[in-house]
This record gives sequence, C-alpha cells and structure tokens, in this order.
Amino acid sequence: MQKIDILELKEGLNVEFKTAEKGVPESFYETYSSFSNTAGGDIYLGIEELPDKELKIVGVKDCNQYIKFILDTTNNKAKVRFNTLTDDSFEIINVDGKNVLKVHINELPRGKKPLYLNDQIANSYVRRGEGDYLATKSELISFIYDQQEDGFDFSINTFGYDFSDISIDSLHSFRRHLENRNTQNSFKEMSDEDFCVKMRFLKSDSSNRLFLTNAAVLLLTNIECISSIYPNYFVDYQEKIYDSIRWDYRLTSIDEDWSCNLMDYFDGVIGRIKTKLPTPYETENGIEVSGEDIYRAVIEAVINALVNADFYNGNSIIIRVYANKIEFINSGKPLVSIDDMIIGGITNPRNKELMRYFRLLRYAQRSGYGVQNIFSTMKKYKYPVPIMTENEEQKTTNLTMIFERIEGNPSIKVSSSDVVSFIGGAEDGVSQKELIEHFKVDRKTVLNVINSLIAQGMIKTNAAKTKGKKYYLK
Repeated sequence: MQKIDILELKEGLNVEFKTAEKGVPESFYETYSSFSNTAGGDIYLGIEELPDKELKIVGVKDCNQYIKFILDTTNNKAKVRFNTLTDDSFEIINVDGKNVLKVHINELPRGKKPLYLNDQIANSYVRRGEGDYLATKSELISFIYDQQEDGFDFSINTFGYDFSDISIDSLHSFRRHLENRNTQNSFKEMSDEDFCVKMRFLKSDSSNRLFLTNAAVLLLTNIECISSIYPNYFVDYQEKIYDSIRWDYRLTSIDEDWSCNLMDYFDGVIGRIKTKLPTPYETENGIEVSGEDIYRAVIEAVINALVNADFYNGNSIIIRVYANKIEFINSGKPLVSIDDMIIGGITNPRNKELMRYFRLLRYAQRSGYGVQNIFSTMKKYKYPVPIMTENEEQKTTNLTMIFERIEGNPSIKVSSSDVVSFIGGAEDGVSQKELIEHFKVDRKTVLNVINSLIAQGMIKTNAAKTKGKKYYLK
C-alpha cells in the first residue's frame, strides 16, 4: 500500500484510524468487536485524524511488539470472546520513514456473532458510520436468534398464543390459496384447528399443549400478538404512481385498523401490485402474449423480502411502487451473498418456517433460485437488469425492478463488454473500487453491471464478503 492510498482514505463503515503512540488503545478492541459484528474492516494504528479530516502520520515505534500484544489480548477469553486474527491479518506500511500498522478484521459468519468483550454479551459493539456503538437489545437478540439452526420463527412462541389468537379470515385466506394452487390437497375437509396442526402452525410443547410457532404468529394473528414478540415489526406498501409529494395509496402496520399480519399484507400487496405492472409485457404481431412470468417474478421478490427480513430489527418490509419501477426493502443483511443469490442454487432464508408456508402454497420452491428467476425473467422481457444491493448503514437488503422496455439500462454509463475486458486483463482479479476508479462511475452503476454479468454466468467472485472481494472471468 502506498502513501497516497493511505492519505486518501476516510474513516467510515470499514475504516478506522487510531494514533496509538503510547501503545494499543483500549478502543482498538471496541472497533475489533464492531467490525467483526458488522461488515469487517481495517484499523490503521499510527494515524491521527485531524479536526479538518486531514490525516497525520504519527507512526508506531515497534509494530512487532504491537502485533504480539494484540494477539495475546485477543486470545485472552476474559477480554475477548474469541480471536479471529492471524499473522496474515497484519501489514506494516512504511510512510516517510514511519511505520503504520494495518490490522484487517473479517466479518464473522452468522452463527458466530456477536463477538463481545470482557466476558459480557452486553459489551458487543456494532459499526455505524464512523463510530463504534454498543449493540442495542434488539440487535443482540437478532444475533442470538440467527444462531439457531432452524431459525427463531420455527420455535413455539413464549407468550402462550394458541389457536384462539388466529385471525380466522387470514387462516381461510391461506386455505383458499392452498386449494387454488394445489387442487390435489387432502386438507379440504379438515377443521380449522386440525388444519393448523397439519400445517404445523400449531406445535405441542412438553406438556402436549398446542401453541403457535413464531412464524404462525407473524402470518396469522394480529398486531398486538406480533408486536409482543417482534417489538420493531413494521410492514409498509406504498404506491406513488402520479407526480405527487405523498403516496397515492398506502397499506401499513402503522394503521392498526386491519390485522397487520403477513398473510393479509401478502394478499393486499399481490392483489394491487398486479394492476400497477406495465402492459403489454410482450407482443407478437401486435398481440399481447402472456405477462404472467413478470407477475410471478414480482411475487418472488415479495416473498424474498418476507422470508429474509429481520423482523426483530428496524423497518421490516417496505415495498414502493412507482410508475416505472418497484422497490423492495427488507431489514437485515442476507444470509447468502447477493452474488450467490443471483447465481442461484444456495438457499438459507432467515425465516425458514415462513419459507415453508409459502412453499406449501407453491409460491416458493426453496431451491435457492428465486432471485435468479427474477433476474432471468426481467432479461427475457428485455427490461433492465434488477439492482440488488446491501445497505450496510441501514442494515437492509434492497431490490429494484425497473419496467422500461428498452435495450439495456440507460443508468449504466459503462458497457458490460468494457467491464469484461477490464476484468479479463487483470491477473489477480478486479475489485469494485478498481472498477469505480477506472470507469469513473459510482458504486451503484458498477454493482448494476456486476449483477448483470454474474446473472449471465460471465464472471465469478473469490467468495469474500466485503473486504478483499474480487471479480474474475468465469
């Protein structure tokens, strides 16, 4: 790494500077925890950030001593839950005769978060912007729930909610979907309660009493039941078709004059969203051919948001419909990388029971090809490549489907062939940053092209999550 590269860095989600003239500061371990629990990053010891954001190289006198001290401390379980650093995590950079120690920290996988300090889970840090902050109670609970192999929604609720708490209208809606989409089902003559046992909405506890799973509470009860388990639960559907300041139509759990459960939300969304899709989808000799594939792709996007949302944190689901595009926003980073979701074949939804319910309705197959189907369908109808990104700051996953019948995407300021040529000319792969700097475009534009090339099977990644991710010709 060169001096000019260091001096152009700025503190942010993945970068932290520490003066460290008198030794490794205590705040190092707070950043170590926050990077591990968020998106990874690099800590630079021996750099001072001045009030005007300029960087001053102060240097570290004995980098090897600092490395030994850091490794000794991170291997001390009384100080740090566990160590993730190796000798390869450290890089000594000489700048004008002074040594800067760079420490790279990887994001932890889902099942190992959180990394906490001083043997107290409450001392878990997360990264927000340029700072390290103690994780909130809801963030800690999400970390713990994500450690469960079957998923939190698979478990029986601990509030005693049972069959009597189900919205019968919502349950009957589920049954109608099942009968319409699975005419061979053998459940038509069952009573509602027997049906709920058969669908595993109801499960027996150790005393053989039947209670709803957390997923069934989300799907079939009401806002009072849901919010007692998921205090930050929020769903929102907005239509802004015309050029107005506010939405033209809105269905949201803020308005508690409906159940606010996911079954009624799903019905409300898919019922309205079809009428807002552009028509005709495809024509032959001036006659419209079926557009059902587009509608199915939109339903896939709705379900993808529902089954991957972190309902315990933040704004769970927001769907916005505009005149020429639909945005799907769900809280929580995906448990499968976006690249792998686009390629298809890997499945790991956050809410596995919800996925199973939609699979029973034959709206989802849980084969790991839902996102790939969205991309391939949009390509089939000659719509722009969908834009799928993670928002690290807000901890959301965002998908945008654009319905403008054009060859290519006007927002792309660089051609796919140029990107392929640039990647192919690099022996060690190309990073997003290198693509941005080479083509002088923004990150969103680069991601759009990358997503398209991955969907077409033309490029692959080295499987790194954030830092160190590079792209290669497939």
